[in-house]
Amino acid sequence: MEAQDLDAISRLSALRFLCLFNQQRFSWTVAGDGLFLNLRTCNINIALTFLQGAMPMLLELVLWLCASEDCVASDVGLENLPLLNSVVVYIYCKGATAR
Repeated sequence: MEAQDLDAISRLSALRFLCLFNQQRFSWTVAGDGLFLNLRTCNINIALTFLQGAMPMLLELVLWLCASEDCVASDVGLENLPLLNSVVVYIYCKGATAR
């Protein structure tokens, strides 16, 4: 899976639940231009950044991240998810080093 595949999935207007685990790690910015309009639950191992208007109906977010690859300390834009009720972040620390 690559970023253009997520672009295609994000335009599925009836999508309510997304559970996606990818072997290849990468990050992706979720723009606020009509992507994931009705998504309520997102369970994913891709490092996401949310721009204003992104996933406007999202209620639950579960992120599975690797500390050594995903820069988990960065600002992901949770303030841009106005209906968000629940966030769970799992951080896999094997191989991570202190900065």
